[in-house]
Amino acid sequence: MARMHRILVAALCVLSVASCGSDPNDSPRAHLAQLELRSVRELLQQRPFAANIPRTPNTVPCGPVAWPQNAPGFSELGYHPTYVTPFSLAVSNDTHAGQTVITAYADHDCDHVYATYEMAVDGEGAGVLRVSAGDE
Repeated sequence: MARMHRILVAALCVLSVASCGSDPNDSPRAHLAQLELRSVRELLQQRPFAANIPRTPNTVPCGPVAWPQNAPGFSELGYHPTYVTPFSLAVSNDTHAGQTVITAYADHDCDHVYATYEMAVDGEGAGVLRVSAGDE
């Protein structure tokens, strides 16, 4: 399973160089972000984590980078990708709305304008991907 995930991530990294179509929710980059967000969502379902997890890596990468060792919050959650990723990730819990928001940030063209991908996860574990206006 982990190998298949790495293969999909690598394939989508190659595809993400070109922007396809006009719908940012249907781009290769959005699909890659959705894979990352789903990985975190699955871990959150197995190990509920009440605290917010700050953006990691703190600086949004310009291209794929190795995930930092012992990333606060993500390490406790069990999230340790062994592949390079173009995303910084964060988790915030909204107790009033009863949902957790997992956010992936990326700077695809290195202009310091970030694409933002969010997955709001409700108490049942259902999540919907939202792509913000930005650097898609």
